[in-house]
Amino acid sequence: MRKHIGMWLILLAVAALLAPAMLPAQGVPGRVNDELDMVVSALGAGQAKRVVDAANRQYEKLFVGNGWVRSAAAAYVEEPAVPHADRFMPWVGKLTSATNGYLLSLAGIGYAMLVRLNILAVWTPYVLPFLLAAMIDGAVRRRIKLMSFGFVSPVALSVALHSVVALAFLPLLYLILPVPVSPLVVPFWAIATAPPLMLLAANIQRIRG
Repeated sequence: MRKHIGMWLILLAVAALLAPAMLPAQGVPGRVNDELDMVVSALGAGQAKRVVDAANRQYEKLFVGNGWVRSAAAAYVEEPAVPHADRFMPWVGKLTSATNGYLLSLAGIGYAMLVRLNILAVWTPYVLPFLLAAMIDGAVRRRIKLMSFGFVSPVALSVALHSVVALAFLPLLYLILPVPVSPLVVPFWAIATAPPLMLLAANIQRIRG
């Protein structure tokens, strides 16, 4: 199981590094605006405003206030400097354009990540009780099996455990995806997570002292 979790952590780390380079930087404002439109459509204008206001405050505090944006701006190379360098080293212009695009995409993904964190916070009071109910239902099923000498399946336990681990990493993947994603993906994720969570709780092996 540790290898399973480690594999997902490595995949997420690689995805986080590659995400800013996956799509053109010129489309960053459009992608952010598209996602904000999805937030308004899914949560309503009032709730969307609270999500965006919270994301703006967090972005200001985390990225602007501590100097990250200033450091990124210092690393950004203005376009007029690129053709001048190309006279001597043609690869410099391409490298500079790629670096500038990466920085712009990184800023857009950072802001979108904060918006999505606040969306998760909005859904949490609804999702957690639902998942807790699924666990309780599974625990009751397990209790009934044990009292009636039913079979607790180690195979079902293994399948459920691996499924729950994989599904548990999806919210982290949701945070770093470089494309607009509807906030409605969160309740659908909860619905998909409930059955394996229930199966996991129903097939936990008896601990023998």
